[in-house]
Amino acid sequence: MKKILKRCIYCKRVQGQPYPTPPLAPVHPNRLNVEVPFRVTGLDYTGSIKVHHSHVDMVYVLLFTCAAMQAVALETTNSLTVVELVQPIRRFPARFKMLQYLVSDNASTFQAGQTLVTKLMQHPVIDGLKRAHNLTWKFITPRAPWHGGFYEGLIFFTKLNLCKATYRCYPTYDEFVTLVREVECVVNDRPLTYLDTDDPLIRLLPQVTYSMVEPSQWHLKSTWLT
Repeated sequence: MKKILKRCIYCKRVQGQPYPTPPLAPVHPNRLNVEVPFRVTGLDYTGSIKVHHSHVDMVYVLLFTCAAMQAVALETTNSLTVVELVQPIRRFPARFKMLQYLVSDNASTFQAGQTLVTKLMQHPVIDGLKRAHNLTWKFITPRAPWHGGFYEGLIFFTKLNLCKATYRCYPTYDEFVTLVREVECVVNDRPLTYLDTDDPLIRLLPQVTYSMVEPSQWHLKSTWLT
C-alpha cells in the first residue's frame, strides 16, 4: 500500500510540501571588511528617464554602490554607449581615490567598458584612472542577478525617489542633474540599522560613515567603523 501511495501523482500534488528555502551563502569578505569607502563598488544602471532637452530625450542614471557601507554615488549619462560609461568611471576615482574592485553584471556595455578601461589605464596622459591603477573589474555569474544583490536593492530606492520627484512632469536636463544629486543625498541619509524609539539620535548612516575618515587617511587600514 505504501508503494502504491508513494507512486500516486495526484497524492503528491495534493499532499506534497514545497521545496525548503536553500541556506544562505556566507557573505563575501569584501562586504564585511570596511577599510575605505567605495573600495569595492557595484556598478549598474537604473533605467531610462524622459527629460526635456534639445539633444536627448532619454537619460540614464549610473549607480555606484559601496559594498560595505551601502552608500551610493550617482552619475547621469545620455546613453548606454561605452563612451558614456567610461567618462563617469574616470570621474569616480577623483571623488573616492581608493577604488579597487568594480562588480557588475554581464551586460555588453559593461564588458566592452571593461576592455576600454583596461586600455585607458595604461595610457600615460589620462590621470583620472591612474588613481585606480589596481582596478579589477569582476562580473557576476551569468543569469544570476542575485549575486549583485547589494547594488540591486539600492537601485530600487534610487528609482523610487526619482519617480516621485519626476511624477507627471518631464524636467529639463539641468533640472534632472540637480535632482540626481539630491536623490543621492537622500539615499545616503537613510538609516542602515533599526531606529530605537528610546534613543533616536544614535543612527548609522552611509553619508556619516564614509565621512568619518579624512580623505588623506583612506590609504590606511582602519577599524573606525567597529
